[in-house]
Order: sequence, then C-alpha cells, then structure tokens
Amino acid sequence: MAQPVAGEPQRPPSEYLERLVKLIPTEIIALYLGGKSAIQTRYIDFHSPGPDGLTPNTLGPNESVAWVGWTAICFFALLSVRAWATKEDERPQWGAVGISAVSFLIWVYAFGDVFDLVMGIWDPLPATLLVLVWSFAIPVFYKGDVPGAAAALAARPKPEAVPDAPVAARRRA
Repeated sequence: MAQPVAGEPQRPPSEYLERLVKLIPTEIIALYLGGKSAIQTRYIDFHSPGPDGLTPNTLGPNESVAWVGWTAICFFALLSVRAWATKEDERPQWGAVGISAVSFLIWVYAFGDVFDLVMGIWDPLPATLLVLVWSFAIPVFYKGDVPGAAAALAARPKPEAVPDAPVAARRRA
C-alpha cells in the first residue's frame, strides 16, 4: 500500500469521485446522445448499406447543419449548466467549467459524428484512448478551486490609492 507523502494531506477516495463527477459532464453527454439518435434516425437512408453492401459516404440535405448545430447547442448548454452548478460565493468555478467543456468535446470526438461525418478527422483508436486517459487522469491533477477563495477575495480590503512619488514631489515644488 502506498504511504502518504510527508506534509501532503490525505484525500479520501470520495474526493476523487466528486471531482470525476464534477469534471465529466454526463448530463450534457446524455442530452447529446438523445439528439444524436434523432439525427441518425432522420438521415438513416443516407447511411444504410446499398445493394452492393457498401455504405454511402454522403451526407443528407442539411445533415452537417444538424450535427454542427446540435453539438454547438449542447456545448453552450454545458457552459450554462456548469457555470450555474459550480457557483460558489456567486462566482462559477471557471476551471471546472473549462475542463468540463474539454471533456465534452473529447467525448463527442470519441463518438465520431460531427468530427467524422462533417470534418473527416476522426480516428477511433486515439479517440477511445483519449477518453480513457482524460477521464481517469483529470480528477487526479485538477483539485478544484480553493474552497472559499471567491469570498476571501471579495472580503479582502482594497488598497488605498497612493500617489505616484515623482508626481507628488513635482506638486510640492
């Protein structure tokens, strides 16, 4: 069993799981998958194998708009929901919001969809490995915003304005 490093506080496993839940936007990924299913159903005729057994490599009318639009809607929903959900002392934890946004884009890349059909830059192996490594590692490295940091900054006294010394000296002369 690993021994704790001297001077480093022990963190229970529940903190790792809390960060994992906070940083992987499962609610938005579920929303995205619902829309993905609807888009795939709408354009199924354009992606079904033909009589020769080959799947055509063409998009249906406005299909690229559907993929890009749905991805953008989910992305902005993520920013809104996560900013609201991570509010502490009236300030969102922007670090967690940003990491959740990157997590969402990595998951969308792993699904293929807009990256494959519209942009043509999808590769399933790196996509899968990226999801696995990112989902495991990010809660290890990102510890979150310091609790109460926003309140401490707001409560800190404001420094008084100090006149510039050369200007003050010139005024006296």
